[in-house]
Amino acid sequence: MPNPVLTWKNVAAADFAVNSTLQAEWDRLNAIHGDLPFLTADVVISALKIFGDNKERLLIAYEGANVTAMFLLCRTDAFRW
Repeated sequence: MPNPVLTWKNVAAADFAVNSTLQAEWDRLNAIHGDLPFLTADVVISALKIFGDNKERLLIAYEGANVTAMFLLCRTDAFRW
């Protein structure tokens, strides 16, 4: 079986708070992988508002048109996240 080809999109985490499509995708992925209540989009957005510094980035992996992974990351230097 060949490895899937992923394309990545890197957006400001602040976009996550105002984009209901991204929030729905986040919740869909969370539901598939454990459905953890502390990882719902609402909780993560609240945490970003309280603890974030607007440097966080949302990385979204697409396999074709389907979202397959989402990561919230903060860059610490040129080669570390």
